[in-house]
Amino acid sequence: MARPSVELISAFRRTIDKLKNGAPYQWGHMGACNCGNLAQEITEFSKGEIHQDAMQRYGDWNE
Repeated sequence: MARPSVELISAFRRTIDKLKNGAPYQWGHMGACNCGNLAQEITEFSKGEIHQDAMQRYGDWNE
């Protein structure tokens, strides 16, 4: 599990701001859901890259 840090809190805040300002959001898309948007912010991968990688495995963000 991630430990609280200034960098992580900052990534959450940037993600929230992006979503509030109209960033692409799709509940069922692994790269464009809440977690996908946060992963984009942290990794700098695109929503497509995150989704493509996630589809190579069974499960969702919960697993």
